Amino acid sequence: MALPRYLLLFLFLHCCFARSAAQSSGIAINSDPVLVNGKIYVFHLPASTEGNQYLSGTEFVTGTLTLKGITYMGLQLNYDIYNQQLILKYKSMTGSGNRIIVSDAWMERFSMNSKDFIVIRKNGVKTIYQVFGDGKYQVLYHWTRKLELSHFHGATNSVFSKPRRVMYLFHDNSIFEFRNNKGFIALFDKGEGEKIRSYLQRNGISLREAADPTIAELVSFANASAR
Repeated sequence: MALPRYLLLFLFLHCCFARSAAQSSGIAINSDPVLVNGKIYVFHLPASTEGNQYLSGTEFVTGTLTLKGITYMGLQLNYDIYNQQLILKYKSMTGSGNRIIVSDAWMERFSMNSKDFIVIRKNGVKTIYQVFGDGKYQVLYHWTRKLELSHFHGATNSVFSKPRRVMYLFHDNSIFEFRNNKGFIALFDKGEGEKIRSYLQRNGISLREAADPTIAELVSFANASAR
């Protein structure tokens, strides 16, 4: 006998809620072969090394992750920009803490610390970018750190540099680097470029120093102007 529609809807919503709750508790993480599919994260450095390899610090934060079209919420994530790896922390069935490298073969995008990231594949190379916007134009940041010998006289220890970013405009499935306002404006046709120039001047924006919300608003303006 077929079940009533309202009962089918109830069962569907119940399953969705149960999956969400399981993900938050770590149960689904352990049993999901799509999510738990990476190598154990191991990165040993001498104790005298200063700084760290992450974008924002050593603390793992709650974020979202999309793999093979499936979005997982409530995960503990951190982004190692020195090794260009997204790290997932979770508890095993026995309660021990595990850290694995999220498989970049399946990773599509993730969000953490109010920042959105995407994986772009070009000529067989996969690169992680922070992304602003979702229209005709997008601005991308590629973040890195370097590990360098300390500049203090006589020091023999290594130091991680501050996070370094390279800025790009993503348009027509192509990526164009820019370094400042002039370089950014030059990536648009004459009409759109003049609108962007006026917007930057009117709002006193320097792309070398602009905060994330400012970049997000700029991309929104560029996409609205292009319609």
